[in-house]
Amino acid sequence: MYYGKLLRQMIAALHQVTDSVASGFNRVDERLQQQTTSIHAAQESQNENYEVRQKWDEERLSENQIAKGDQTRRDERNYSVQNSIRWATWIAAIGAWIYGGIAFVQWYDANRNFAIEERAWVTVHENAPIHLQDGDPIEIPISFENTGRTPAFRIQLEAITVLRNPTDRLVFAYEHIPRVGAQAGVLFPDQKQAVEGKATVLELGPDGNLSPAHLLPETHERINKGSLAVFVYGRVSYTDSFGASHWSQFCESGPSERIRPSLSGAVSDCLSYNAVDQ
Repeated sequence: MYYGKLLRQMIAALHQVTDSVASGFNRVDERLQQQTTSIHAAQESQNENYEVRQKWDEERLSENQIAKGDQTRRDERNYSVQNSIRWATWIAAIGAWIYGGIAFVQWYDANRNFAIEERAWVTVHENAPIHLQDGDPIEIPISFENTGRTPAFRIQLEAITVLRNPTDRLVFAYEHIPRVGAQAGVLFPDQKQAVEGKATVLELGPDGNLSPAHLLPETHERINKGSLAVFVYGRVSYTDSFGASHWSQFCESGPSERIRPSLSGAVSDCLSYNAVDQ
C-alpha cells in the first residue's frame, strides 16, 4: 500500500515536472518565435530602409550628376567667355601697338620732312675770275650761301682749285695741298658771304707737283679752246637750327662755255663728286 502510494506520488510529481518542462519549452518556443518575428521584422525594416536609402542615393546621385553636368556646362561657358575676353584683349593690345607704331612712323616722317624742308643748306659758288694780266697767278673768288629756310651755324669751308685737262682724271686730294679756307659763326637764309682771299689755281708741273698756275698766252689760248679748265672742289660742314650736323662736298668747273661735255675724265669726276648728307 505504501509503495503504491509512493509510486502514485512519484508519477504525479513526474507529470508535474513533465508539464513544467513542456510549459518551459512552450515559453522558450514562444520567445524564440517572438525573437524570430522581431528579427524578421527588423530585417524587413532594414531592407525597406536599405531600399529607401538606395533609392534616395540613386536620386541624389542623379541630382548630383545633373548638377555636376550643369556645373561643367557653366564652367565651359565661363571658360569660353574668358577665353574670348583674353583674345579680344590681346587683339586690342596688338592693334594698339600697330597703331602706335604707325603713328610714330607718321610723326617721325613728318618731323623729318619738316626738318628737311626748314633746314639750312649751304652751297659754294665759283665766281667769275677777276681780270688778270698775262703772267699773273690765276685766282678765283669763292663765296658760300645759305639757300635754306633757317640759319646755319659754325660753318667751316675749304676749297682747292686746279687747272686740268678736262679729259684727264681728277683726283680729289687735300693733304699737303694749298687751299683756301673760310669760317663763319652764322649764315642766315639767302645770305651770301665771300671767302676772304681768292683761291689760287694750281697746275700739275712736269715734276708731278702742283704749283700756282700763271696766265700765260699759251694757257689763255688753251682755256679758250677748252683743252684746259679750272676745277674748284672742296667740302663744307655746318650745323642747322635743329642741332643736326651737316656736310656737303662740291666740285665746279669752268669756264663752262669752253668745256665740251664728256662722260669720262675730269668733268665726269667733278660731277660725280658733288654730294650732300641726308
